[in-house]
Amino acid sequence: MASIKSTAGVRHNAFRLNAHKKLVYNRLKRFNWPPQDCSTIHPIEPYGKQFFIFNAYKRDTRFDNEISNTVKPLINSNNEKIPSETVLCVCDFAKRPLMFLNYQDFKILEASIDQIKDGFNKIEGKLDKNNYLDTKFGLMLKYNLNKTYGMQRVKKGEHNSWGMKKGVFRSRKT
Repeated sequence: MASIKSTAGVRHNAFRLNAHKKLVYNRLKRFNWPPQDCSTIHPIEPYGKQFFIFNAYKRDTRFDNEISNTVKPLINSNNEKIPSETVLCVCDFAKRPLMFLNYQDFKILEASIDQIKDGFNKIEGKLDKNNYLDTKFGLMLKYNLNKTYGMQRVKKGEHNSWGMKKGVFRSRKT
């Protein structure tokens, strides 16, 4: 499939903002794409899907200390096909894998979820509710009326005498 170029000058939004272009391209190439009963294009969760279920190859602990590219991916040490198992991959907001759970791991997690919640509640009870820094910076953000942006180098925009824009919040020059 040919790649779809993003708009000029934008480097970070190749798929996110141009997902509709890829969809239009796929519809032109395949008339039944996307299927009628598929999920929405835009994720419903705030950061997208964070749980994936897929069939993975069973782990062979004998090869954990060896270099992974010396082992053929579909064959174990006896030249037999590696069996697969269904696993649940849990990802963080950037879709980096945090853990893989097979059926037994998931059942153990499901049985101990109440204990985990109780542990979080105990930790939350021990936390200091009146943290000085949280209060200080919260009040600063709420009541500090000084502008935190700098002068732009183009003809339009905000102009002031506080210097060029930097990537940090700073107070007004005195």
